[in-house]
Amino acid sequence: MDKYNKKTTFEKWVSAINFNELSEEAQITIKNFDYYHKKLDFETTRKFLLYAVYEELPSYREIRRAFMDKRLS
Repeated sequence: MDKYNKKTTFEKWVSAINFNELSEEAQITIKNFDYYHKKLDFETTRKFLLYAVYEELPSYREIRRAFMDKRLS
């Protein structure tokens, strides 16, 4: 059996990114993203994209389907 499950692997990916080591320009870009997108901040967007990479989702449409509430369908 694989010793890593999806949650621990995903958490390792998320925690491995250190924003303090990014260039000042990149940090400003992230702050501007958070400023203009109040409901979807950079942290959440990063988690969505990492999840899509992990699950090998081929398109934004598939990402949307993965997070769509089944009760709304």
